[in-house]
Amino acid sequence: MKKYNNLAVFGDSLVACENLQKNKRWTELIKKKLKKKNKKFKIKTYAFNGITTLDALKIMKYKPKDNTILIFLLGANDSTYYKSLNGKPRVSLENFKKNYTKLVKKFKKRNCKSFLINGHKFSRKRLEGNKKTHNKSYLNYKFKLRQIASKTKSEIIDTYTKLGKFSAKSYCLRSPDEIHQNIFGSKIYFKIIYKKIERYFV
Repeated sequence: MKKYNNLAVFGDSLVACENLQKNKRWTELIKKKLKKKNKKFKIKTYAFNGITTLDALKIMKYKPKDNTILIFLLGANDSTYYKSLNGKPRVSLENFKKNYTKLVKKFKKRNCKSFLINGHKFSRKRLEGNKKTHNKSYLNYKFKLRQIASKTKSEIIDTYTKLGKFSAKSYCLRSPDEIHQNIFGSKIYFKIIYKKIERYFV
């Protein structure tokens, strides 16, 4: 099995986890764990609050590197329906697929491996501009990840199903947020993702 020594994580606020202390964020927990295996291990995080796949294509600056594991977590913002958008999402489902595919291919070199995280169910219940909950809208984008994974030769990290064993309130921040991971949610993300990628690192 090929081994890697670098990790790059791309995403939105579900990656940034800015509401948590730095040492409680799942990216930092992964960094700490992998550093114990190899002190030369490097992790770079490219995360922006509120970012969609279209935004990511425009503002993310990353120079593709050899022997790197790439992890992506996007879609929560694409699938948001603001009332001001008159029943339309921030990014259509088809454009989400096109943008995401383009982004992964742009950053991935031939000797790299990529993973797509499929997020989690939110505890927020309010109706959005399309008169549906964000959870209902997000499902279509989550399902579209399988096509994106196929086109980009990526693997899906199924955090959604594994977190489904818990109530959304147990792993999401309290109201008024109800979207982002709390400390418990971040720890579960870490465990799921680390278990998936650890064997690929020296």
